[in-house]
Amino acid sequence: MQEIREHNELMNNLEYLSDVIGPRVTGTEQLNQAVNWAQDLCHRYKLGNVHRESWKIGHSWQRGAAVARIVNPVSRSLTIASSGWSPATRGTVRGNVMYVPAVHAEELQFYRGKLRGAIVIYQQLVNLSPQPFVTGSAPPPIQTPAPVPDRTSPSPEAAFNSARMAFFKNWKNPDSPRGPIMIDPETRDIIQNIYVRKVEKVDGELYNVEFATIPNVKDPVKAAAKK
Repeated sequence: MQEIREHNELMNNLEYLSDVIGPRVTGTEQLNQAVNWAQDLCHRYKLGNVHRESWKIGHSWQRGAAVARIVNPVSRSLTIASSGWSPATRGTVRGNVMYVPAVHAEELQFYRGKLRGAIVIYQQLVNLSPQPFVTGSAPPPIQTPAPVPDRTSPSPEAAFNSARMAFFKNWKNPDSPRGPIMIDPETRDIIQNIYVRKVEKVDGELYNVEFATIPNVKDPVKAAAKK
């Protein structure tokens, strides 16, 4: 006990792991660095049977640069960060910002057909302004830890999040100028019909006459790349 009290390295180790090595997402170089550091630390502590076990993952993720600007009615830079494991955009994305405050699946139907090309914000707005501290005021009450959730079935919140993302991804417009179109949930590209036409003379005049339809055509280049 005296050795623990006088030579405890717990906080030093925690600070090094958190502040020097930093975030350790699966598959990243930071995680590999943390594993090597922990292994060397165990050897220094003279622990027995210290070894690494490898495994394979499909791909890793690392947060890259994220830039956003309001361009109208005023120009203003925004501070943003990409959400964990979210894919990168294909270049610059520009669109109207839409706030979707729906909290139930049936409320999403109000936005059907209204989100084409929009940048959707669906998280509740949070006031990030610092709150002044009043001298002599009572400290905030101690929060009681939430009960451990049931992991055997999805929570109502998780079920709604899945329904919301499916709603955003499976956007359809049956009455577009191109005919029925939808968004491919995997590639975020348009799925549309291809109409085969030929020129025919009708009542002495030439017309572009449709004679065949190839339905629900995906991007051929990306479809071929997946094979």
